Amino acid sequence: MPSLFPLLRSLIDEKRKPARFIITGSASPELLKGASESLARRVKYCQLNPIGLHELPPAISMKKHWLRGGFPVPLTMRSNSLRMDWMDSFVTTYIERDLPLLFDVKFSTVTMRKLWQMLAHSHGQILNAENLGNALDITGTTLKRYLDFLEGAFIIYRLPPFFTNIGKRLVKAPKLYTNDSGILHFLLSIQNEKDLVNHPSVGASWEGYVISQIKYAKDSRLDAFYYRTHAGAECDLVLAKGNSVKAAIEIKYGKSVVVSKGFYHSIADLKSKNNFVITPFETDYLSQEGVRRVSLDVFIKKYLPKLE
Repeated sequence: MPSLFPLLRSLIDEKRKPARFIITGSASPELLKGASESLARRVKYCQLNPIGLHELPPAISMKKHWLRGGFPVPLTMRSNSLRMDWMDSFVTTYIERDLPLLFDVKFSTVTMRKLWQMLAHSHGQILNAENLGNALDITGTTLKRYLDFLEGAFIIYRLPPFFTNIGKRLVKAPKLYTNDSGILHFLLSIQNEKDLVNHPSVGASWEGYVISQIKYAKDSRLDAFYYRTHAGAECDLVLAKGNSVKAAIEIKYGKSVVVSKGFYHSIADLKSKNNFVITPFETDYLSQEGVRRVSLDVFIKKYLPKLE
């Protein structure tokens, strides 16, 4: 309803009181485009993430949420085959209709679908635009533009590196993640929990899931990064306020967790006082090295608020 926006503009200007109108519609391209054109300086955007782990009802387990993602319909469907059909329609509609409409561009839908699948297989890896572009037979500039579209549409996110010491040789490219684990698993043809735990990408999937759930639950003043140096120091997730590191987090899938030397080097580099290893299993204890082993749900409920 395009006529809504000029009407809202006049009503807002008539009485400048905040939050008199709330417009919903998820990431609807028509809504975003209309609001940006007609309600400039009169609108605030609130990013509503998919349903997070901290919002789950008791009837839905973390494993189910991890497998299916946070979109309400596929999360609550009883049939796996219907859920996969829903995901297929979602991806197709986004590629063929929503992305071109949202960004007013034309691109090869075949290339964009291949890109989604390649990004799923590169989930959690450091971006190499040249290699991805060569594989798709497009330039690095075009690839980065496509990634901007996907990030602007909340399909992927790029986790930036944390810069703290200019004296060290740091990895400076972002890491790429598919935002919703349900979409990731659809693109990887993972249909059930058995497929997931036996898949080669289970560790990367768990890493992305943990990071996304912490991003959904954290205070907006806490920023998320990763840290890696060419000397071997590595940390999956750094939570910081400005240049002040609030926590260093290693993410591990498995019951017997062995913390890498690179993580301890990161702790020393970052001078982090709050250090965690997050696993999918119920645990909460402090190791002799001062690193807390904890499950994701306990970290979000118990420790994340203290960092904020």
